[in-house]
Amino acid sequence: MRDGLLPHDDDDVRERRIAVALLLCTCASVYLVYLLRWLDGPWIDGSGGALWRAWQFTGTLLGILVCHELGHWLVGRAYGIRLALPWFLPAPFLVGTFGAVIRWSDRPRTRTGWLAMAAAGPLAGFGAVVVAVLVSMALGGSSNTGTLSRPLLWWVLSYATTGAAPAHPSSQDPVAFAAWIGALVTALNLLPIGQLDGGHVLGALFPGPARNLGRATTVVLLVLGFVWPVWAVWAAVANLLGGPAEPPVDATPPDATARGLAIACVIAWLLCVTPVPG
Repeated sequence: MRDGLLPHDDDDVRERRIAVALLLCTCASVYLVYLLRWLDGPWIDGSGGALWRAWQFTGTLLGILVCHELGHWLVGRAYGIRLALPWFLPAPFLVGTFGAVIRWSDRPRTRTGWLAMAAAGPLAGFGAVVVAVLVSMALGGSSNTGTLSRPLLWWVLSYATTGAAPAHPSSQDPVAFAAWIGALVTALNLLPIGQLDGGHVLGALFPGPARNLGRATTVVLLVLGFVWPVWAVWAAVANLLGGPAEPPVDATPPDATARGLAIACVIAWLLCVTPVPG
């Protein structure tokens, strides 16, 4: 989520068209990248199984991302913050997308509104991840031959539903893999740095020390980069996006509900994060 200038009203139709076009391009890129990059074996066969699994992955992953962005949009609008439609970003590698950005120009009127808007995205996406994990467990497509780590969320849901340890998510299980990517994206977005959702939550809670706390988090990520290099890469990307947003004019601390959302974000992060994801 980025703060920045929004178009004037006479450009709204054009902006909506761009948003829809980018979403369709992202669907296509996610589908093709998963089909050609992640699936083992021939992707054209008599059964059409590979083509169907690519659709399962695309629908699950885009569903998680759309829930995330809608969480920001709906809650932001409820607090009177003018938001553009999200722009999804296609990519020809990784999993076919860089995620999405949603732009807003109005400074939030209150720290409560700022925090609620920032927290709503990752929490909505987290809810979608929970649903996807449960569906993947019901389908039973993963196995213990996979190499992907199992975030705490997998253990909690598996013991709650089956009483047994969870299977390892596998890139060959499209729903489980999309849920795993969604959990990773949630964990990365909730890091308390600058323009990340976690940075907005931190800025709304503690506007004074937010920048220094973000720098401390960056140092920790750079150290963790020796264990899993993506942490260091993400630290650089997060800082390139910019520093903390300018706080609202109203300096009243967030209310109890907003503070509860911040606590929920911490819990979601703990359930999604793993030191070495894969």
